[in-house]
Amino acid sequence: MKRTMNEERETMIRRLLSVFISLILMAGFVSGCAAETEKPVITVLRVSEIPAREWQKTAVFPDWKGYTDDTLALNSMISFYGYHGQGQIFLDVSDETESFSLYVNGVKAEPDEKGGIFSADISAAAKDGVNTLQISNILPLGLKNAVTAYIPYPEVLPGNGESGGIHPLALKLVEDLIVSDIAFGFPSAQLAVVRNG
Repeated sequence: MKRTMNEERETMIRRLLSVFISLILMAGFVSGCAAETEKPVITVLRVSEIPAREWQKTAVFPDWKGYTDDTLALNSMISFYGYHGQGQIFLDVSDETESFSLYVNGVKAEPDEKGGIFSADISAAAKDGVNTLQISNILPLGLKNAVTAYIPYPEVLPGNGESGGIHPLALKLVEDLIVSDIAFGFPSAQLAVVRNG
Protein backbone atom coordinates (compact mmCIF):
# COMPACT_ATOMS: atom_id res chain seq x y z
CA MET A 1 0.00 0.00 0.00
CA LYS A 2 2.88 2.36 0.77
CA ARG A 3 4.26 1.82 -2.73
CA THR A 4 0.91 2.74 -4.30
CA MET A 5 0.75 5.98 -2.29
CA ASN A 6 4.26 6.89 -3.48
CA GLU A 7 3.28 6.20 -7.08
CA GLU A 8 0.18 8.36 -6.72
CA ARG A 9 2.27 11.10 -5.14
CA GLU A 10 4.81 10.99 -7.98
CA THR A 11 1.99 11.16 -10.55
CA MET A 12 0.51 14.19 -8.78
CA ILE A 13 3.91 15.89 -8.61
CA ARG A 14 4.49 15.32 -12.32
CA ARG A 15 1.08 16.77 -13.14
CA LEU A 16 1.65 19.85 -10.96
CA LEU A 17 5.10 20.45 -12.47
CA SER A 18 3.59 20.09 -15.93
CA VAL A 19 0.97 22.74 -15.09
CA PHE A 20 3.66 24.99 -13.62
CA ILE A 21 5.82 24.73 -16.74
CA SER A 22 2.79 25.35 -18.97
CA LEU A 23 2.00 28.52 -17.01
CA ILE A 24 5.57 29.76 -17.41
CA LEU A 25 5.51 29.11 -21.16
CA MET A 26 2.10 30.74 -21.52
CA ALA A 27 3.26 33.85 -19.65
CA GLY A 28 6.23 34.09 -22.02
CA PHE A 29 3.97 33.75 -25.05
CA VAL A 30 1.57 36.44 -23.83
CA SER A 31 4.37 38.89 -23.02
CA GLY A 32 5.94 38.16 -26.42
CA CYS A 33 2.68 39.10 -28.16
CA ALA A 34 2.73 42.67 -26.84
CA ALA A 35 3.06 45.18 -29.66
CA GLU A 36 6.21 47.26 -29.65
CA THR A 37 5.84 50.88 -30.63
CA GLU A 38 9.49 51.83 -31.10
CA LYS A 39 11.43 50.71 -34.15
CA PRO A 40 14.47 48.67 -33.07
CA VAL A 41 17.89 50.17 -33.79
CA ILE A 42 21.20 48.36 -34.21
CA THR A 43 24.13 50.52 -33.12
CA VAL A 44 27.46 49.83 -34.84
CA LEU A 45 30.64 51.25 -33.30
CA ARG A 46 34.31 50.96 -34.19
CA VAL A 47 36.35 49.00 -31.61
CA SER A 48 40.07 48.33 -31.29
CA GLU A 49 40.02 44.54 -31.46
CA ILE A 50 37.96 41.37 -31.54
CA PRO A 51 37.80 40.04 -27.96
CA ALA A 52 39.58 36.77 -27.21
CA ARG A 53 36.81 34.29 -26.35
CA GLU A 54 34.97 31.24 -27.61
CA TRP A 55 32.37 31.98 -30.25
CA GLN A 56 28.95 30.50 -30.86
CA LYS A 57 29.47 31.06 -34.59
CA THR A 58 32.08 32.59 -36.85
CA ALA A 59 31.23 33.25 -40.49
CA VAL A 60 33.06 34.87 -43.40
CA PHE A 61 30.86 36.68 -45.92
CA PRO A 62 29.95 36.65 -48.78
CA ASP A 63 30.66 32.91 -49.00
CA TRP A 64 30.43 31.53 -45.46
CA LYS A 65 29.07 28.24 -46.81
CA GLY A 66 32.21 27.75 -48.91
CA TYR A 67 30.80 28.86 -52.23
CA THR A 68 29.11 31.93 -53.68
CA ASP A 69 25.81 31.66 -55.50
CA ASP A 70 23.94 34.88 -56.30
CA THR A 71 20.65 32.98 -56.49
CA LEU A 72 21.03 31.49 -53.02
CA ALA A 73 19.87 34.11 -50.51
CA LEU A 74 20.64 31.81 -47.60
CA ASN A 75 24.36 32.08 -48.41
CA SER A 76 24.24 35.58 -46.90
CA MET A 77 22.40 34.50 -43.73
CA ILE A 78 23.37 32.55 -40.63
CA SER A 79 21.29 31.64 -37.59
CA PHE A 80 22.34 31.84 -33.95
CA TYR A 81 20.81 31.64 -30.49
CA GLY A 82 20.12 34.68 -28.36
CA TYR A 83 17.77 36.45 -25.97
CA HIS A 84 15.75 39.63 -26.41
CA GLY A 85 17.17 42.76 -24.81
CA GLN A 86 20.79 41.63 -25.08
CA GLY A 87 23.40 40.67 -27.62
CA GLN A 88 26.42 41.86 -29.51
CA ILE A 89 28.09 40.83 -32.75
CA PHE A 90 31.66 41.67 -33.72
CA LEU A 91 32.63 42.38 -37.32
CA ASP A 92 36.04 42.39 -38.98
CA VAL A 93 35.57 44.32 -42.24
CA SER A 94 38.34 44.14 -44.84
CA ASP A 95 39.86 47.40 -46.12
CA GLU A 96 38.71 46.52 -49.67
CA THR A 97 35.04 46.45 -48.61
CA GLU A 98 33.33 49.63 -49.80
CA SER A 99 29.91 48.92 -48.29
CA PHE A 100 27.60 46.20 -47.01
CA SER A 101 24.23 45.83 -45.34
CA LEU A 102 23.78 44.21 -41.93
CA TYR A 103 20.43 42.81 -40.78
CA VAL A 104 19.50 41.06 -37.54
CA ASN A 105 16.02 39.55 -37.65
CA GLY A 106 15.16 41.93 -40.48
CA VAL A 107 16.34 45.07 -38.65
CA LYS A 108 18.85 46.91 -40.84
CA ALA A 109 22.08 48.70 -39.93
CA GLU A 110 24.61 50.13 -42.36
CA PRO A 111 27.97 51.02 -40.88
CA ASP A 112 29.18 54.30 -42.41
CA GLU A 113 32.87 53.67 -41.87
CA LYS A 114 34.87 51.43 -44.16
CA GLY A 115 37.30 48.75 -43.08
CA GLY A 116 38.18 47.89 -39.51
CA ILE A 117 36.71 46.15 -36.49
CA PHE A 118 33.21 46.92 -35.26
CA SER A 119 30.83 45.95 -32.50
CA ALA A 120 27.11 45.84 -33.27
CA ASP A 121 24.69 46.14 -30.35
CA ILE A 122 21.80 43.91 -31.43
CA SER A 123 19.86 44.02 -28.15
CA ALA A 124 16.93 45.93 -29.68
CA ALA A 125 16.54 43.42 -32.52
CA ALA A 126 17.35 40.16 -30.72
CA LYS A 127 14.65 37.70 -29.68
CA ASP A 128 14.51 34.63 -27.47
CA GLY A 129 15.69 31.54 -29.33
CA VAL A 130 16.88 31.43 -32.93
CA ASN A 131 17.96 34.73 -34.48
CA THR A 132 19.17 35.48 -38.01
CA LEU A 133 22.19 37.53 -39.08
CA GLN A 134 22.27 38.63 -42.71
CA ILE A 135 25.23 40.36 -44.34
CA SER A 136 24.52 41.23 -47.96
CA ASN A 137 24.89 43.91 -50.66
CA ILE A 138 28.66 43.68 -50.32
CA LEU A 139 30.55 45.99 -52.67
CA PRO A 140 32.63 45.65 -54.71
CA LEU A 141 31.09 42.52 -56.21
CA GLY A 142 33.24 39.42 -56.23
CA LEU A 143 35.15 40.42 -53.11
CA LYS A 144 36.31 37.45 -51.00
CA ASN A 145 36.49 37.58 -47.18
CA ALA A 146 34.77 40.97 -47.08
CA VAL A 147 33.20 40.70 -43.61
CA THR A 148 33.92 38.20 -40.85
CA ALA A 149 31.20 37.99 -38.19
CA TYR A 150 31.91 36.75 -34.67
CA ILE A 151 28.80 35.80 -32.71
CA PRO A 152 29.22 35.28 -28.93
CA TYR A 153 27.24 32.77 -26.89
CA PRO A 154 24.15 34.27 -25.22
CA GLU A 155 24.37 35.06 -21.53
CA VAL A 156 21.89 33.83 -18.96
CA LEU A 157 21.39 36.81 -16.66
CA PRO A 158 20.67 36.25 -12.97
CA GLY A 159 17.12 36.94 -11.91
CA ASN A 160 14.30 35.79 -9.71
CA GLY A 161 10.73 34.66 -10.18
CA GLU A 162 9.27 38.10 -9.69
CA SER A 163 11.52 39.78 -12.26
CA GLY A 164 10.79 36.91 -14.65
CA GLY A 165 7.05 37.39 -14.34
CA ILE A 166 6.43 34.16 -12.40
CA HIS A 167 3.76 34.41 -9.73
CA PRO A 168 5.20 33.90 -6.20
CA LEU A 169 2.54 31.30 -5.39
CA ALA A 170 3.68 29.15 -8.32
CA LEU A 171 7.24 29.20 -6.98
CA LYS A 172 5.99 28.44 -3.45
CA LEU A 173 4.06 25.42 -4.79
CA VAL A 174 7.17 24.00 -6.47
CA GLU A 175 9.27 24.67 -3.37
CA ASP A 176 6.71 22.88 -1.17
CA LEU A 177 6.68 19.89 -3.54
CA ILE A 178 10.47 19.61 -3.49
CA VAL A 179 10.67 19.96 0.32
CA SER A 180 7.92 17.34 0.71
CA ASP A 181 9.67 14.91 -1.66
CA ILE A 182 12.92 15.25 0.27
CA ALA A 183 11.02 14.60 3.52
CA PHE A 184 9.65 11.38 1.95
CA GLY A 185 13.03 10.05 0.88
CA PHE A 186 14.26 11.88 -2.21
CA PRO A 187 17.98 12.54 -1.59
CA SER A 188 17.88 16.10 -2.99
CA ALA A 189 16.48 18.25 -5.77
CA GLN A 190 17.38 21.32 -7.82
CA LEU A 191 15.29 23.40 -10.17
CA ALA A 192 16.46 26.05 -12.60
CA VAL A 193 14.06 28.09 -14.73
CA VAL A 194 15.43 30.07 -17.67
CA ARG A 195 12.98 32.54 -19.18
CA ASN A 196 13.63 35.55 -21.40
CA GLY A 197 17.37 35.21 -20.83
